[in-house]
Amino acid sequence: MDLGIEVRGVQHKFKSSKGIQHLNFNLRQGQCLSVVGSFGSGKSTTLRLLAGNLAPSTGEIFILGFNSKINAKEIKCSVGFMPEQNGFDYELSAMDNLVIYGSYFNFSQPQVRTRARHLLRLLQLDEFNHSPVSMLSGSQQRRLALALALLIDPKVLILDMPTHGLSLFEKKWLWKLIGEQIGNRRITIIASNDLNEVEKISDEVIILHKGKVVSQGSPRELIQNSVGKKVVEYNVPDHDLEYHLRALEKKYQYQILAQKLKIFIPEHVDAMTTLRWVPSETVVYRDACLSDVFTKVVGYDLED
Repeated sequence: MDLGIEVRGVQHKFKSSKGIQHLNFNLRQGQCLSVVGSFGSGKSTTLRLLAGNLAPSTGEIFILGFNSKINAKEIKCSVGFMPEQNGFDYELSAMDNLVIYGSYFNFSQPQVRTRARHLLRLLQLDEFNHSPVSMLSGSQQRRLALALALLIDPKVLILDMPTHGLSLFEKKWLWKLIGEQIGNRRITIIASNDLNEVEKISDEVIILHKGKVVSQGSPRELIQNSVGKKVVEYNVPDHDLEYHLRALEKKYQYQILAQKLKIFIPEHVDAMTTLRWVPSETVVYRDACLSDVFTKVVGYDLED
């Protein structure tokens, strides 16, 4: 049996907010799910539920056949979790942090050290084996957090905002490495607002807004069903906006963001027909993407 993850009608309520509402999805082994949304949308709560760090208020979560309400210990032994906030002992070395973490899973010290050395090399941290974590840069600390998540060679890898706050070069490097960890029967769940990367690596995407799932499906399904094949976008002065909206009426779906007008072109429509009547020198004609889906269903651009 291809045991993966099954989430049925899950809700989690906090005293001060509704938390997560009506979460439902299935993942097979080898698949990747990405959860996206703005700050406070419920991404981290969702990941903590899946990692077994929170219990759902209602509904059920099954991880590799284990019920999260009953088998939390078994789940934690199969899940590698990289939280958004690093959880190191900053006075200890990178190696010591890994060894101590590995001891919680009944590995022998030689086993843990062998695995730790491999991961430190993989993540280009081997020169900092014996340096206090407090001496590492922010990027190096995020790589160490990923090493901790990978230490037990988990069947389920959960990464909360793994590249947040990194430079473009550092993000690109870390996303490449994360991509290499996806598949091979491992389930990967990522919270990220880097929608270009999410679109590339995900089998399934959940968009959250104020604790609710507002869109869910594969990147291709979401793009085709929400915005179509192509996007024409251009700047429109306020005094010309009414004219452009009249021209668009009943012809295309569109969205206005600040002074930018986005026109969503369906699969069967020739976008050049649209471009001919657009009197703007700032026209952009491009493929529709996951970022367009987010702005359409939530109403604003998402920043990583």
